[in-house]
Amino acid sequence: MRRNIIVGMVLIFIIMLAVVYYFFLGGSDKLFNSGEKEEEPIVSTEKPAERPGEQQKLLTLSKNTAISPVLSLDQTSVWYFDIFGELYVNSVFGDSEKAFGLISKKPLDRAYWPQTGNDFIIDPEEGDLRGYEFYSAKNKKYLPLPINMEEIAWLPIGNKIVYVWRRGDGGLELKSSNPDGSDYTKITDLSGNYEIIPSPRGDIVLLVEPYLATGNKVLSVNLISGVMTELLDRGGNIGAKLSPNGTQLLFSRVNEETKLTELWFLDFTTGNYTNLGILTVPDKIVWDRTSTGFYYGLPQSTVSTDPEILSRTNDALYYYNISAGTQSEIYARQTTQIDYREMMVLSDESKLLFINRQDEKLYRLNLK
Repeated sequence: MRRNIIVGMVLIFIIMLAVVYYFFLGGSDKLFNSGEKEEEPIVSTEKPAERPGEQQKLLTLSKNTAISPVLSLDQTSVWYFDIFGELYVNSVFGDSEKAFGLISKKPLDRAYWPQTGNDFIIDPEEGDLRGYEFYSAKNKKYLPLPINMEEIAWLPIGNKIVYVWRRGDGGLELKSSNPDGSDYTKITDLSGNYEIIPSPRGDIVLLVEPYLATGNKVLSVNLISGVMTELLDRGGNIGAKLSPNGTQLLFSRVNEETKLTELWFLDFTTGNYTNLGILTVPDKIVWDRTSTGFYYGLPQSTVSTDPEILSRTNDALYYYNISAGTQSEIYARQTTQIDYREMMVLSDESKLLFINRQDEKLYRLNLK
């Protein structure tokens, strides 16, 4: 027995010596610092790996048809629907397209996005008589809007919409309300149906009559007073694009002699109208963020039988500087034909996103 005790004590002593050697003489720093100067960490001088497609000049972002794309508030992502009503999100670098898990369960023609918030409105494809639907992010479901709403737009300030309302007797009114149709206000009576273009301040809206070769009007309506004025009262006018600061307007008008569509510029501060001599339409235009100028798609050719330029075109991309009155080519026509529509430009003007009507997909073009 005593011998066993002695052997055990010897073993314990040997183990203690091994521990002392390991931590103090062996130089391990797992529990204690050895006192030696630590080596400086190695800092890599290599640049971070670029994301796939980041430096590619022109990149297809969507795999399929994209509908009504919109940039996220931080401008790092873009949201859009496919024709079946499924919502997608993608990086502006084009490396992460994924379904968001929200499906409208019906084919879409268009989506309407507010400037802020997660709510939106969808418009079923043409021929669907069920009308608009409002998606409430709070309730996480779609709510049908009254079928009396015939044209619609989000106001930029407050959670409000403005729309053309058809009464039971067939008459038309301009109204505003909450996005679900509640708490509505009548603004004024209307004589026809119009495209609605809210001003950046949300105090007025432009009403654009459908194009007619014999002439159509563009009206301005004060949303508070309901006072309506004729902004454009002659000629065949097509579309309109207000500048971000609200002081300038681009619109197209058909030349009475050549029958071709020309781009015009209206300065609200001076009241001057200028024919820019550019054969394009507002649907192919996006203002820069400072209202200094605008990017536009210039079709290779246009025909008098298609004044609204509804057919697919092969465009070059240009930038027009308002104050200098100069234009410069940004991206020439390529082997891949591009028909620029629904353009969006990042605040730093490094990238341009757009729908290419040639294949209805979403693209990104590096501007810098």
